[in-house]
Amino acid sequence: MIAWQKEEKTDKALKIILFLVSPFIAALYALRNNKTKSSFVVFFLFTERFRMINT
Repeated sequence: MIAWQKEEKTDKALKIILFLVSPFIAALYALRNNKTKSSFVVFFLFTERFRMINT
C-alpha cells in the first residue's frame, strides 16, 4: 500500500492552476514531490491530454 505524503492546500491549488494554464509546467512542478495524490492526478491528466491529441 502506498503511503501518501501530506501536502498543503495551497500546493494542490497551485498544481490545478498550473495545469489549467500549462499542463507541461504543472507536470514539471509535480515532479518536485511526486508522492502526493495531486501529483499523480496531474501526471495522469497530462498523459491523457496528450494521448487524446495524438490519436
